[in-house]
Amino acid sequence: MRIELKYNSKELEKFGILNFCDLYEPYKNVTLFNDFLMFDSLMIVDDRFTEGLTDTEIANLGNKLEYTFWKQDFGSDATKGRSKTKLKNYIKTKKLDKTFTYLKNMIIQKFDELFKDCDENYPIVVGD
Repeated sequence: MRIELKYNSKELEKFGILNFCDLYEPYKNVTLFNDFLMFDSLMIVDDRFTEGLTDTEIANLGNKLEYTFWKQDFGSDATKGRSKTKLKNYIKTKKLDKTFTYLKNMIIQKFDELFKDCDENYPIVVGD
């Protein structure tokens, strides 16, 4: 699985990143990482964790997780938004987002491990 967040140059400027070498400053990576932590719109639902759901609930969930379901006409954007909010709340209530929670926690642990010793030590630039 690969998750990629893309920033354009204007978005990176908000973080004080003007060129590639700016990424050698750990606090700028921390700023980017904090922005990643705000990213909660990704939804990973693993069907192995559907214990206790009825067949109807599983079928309904499967339909709503399909890209094409959200392409249909809901009458208004507000109705579509309420439907998405209900789905997200349902997934959290039934604890079907275990995979996303697990992955996010693993990414946080890896980031902590990579940057724990970067108080004053910066990576060494190799080459020109």
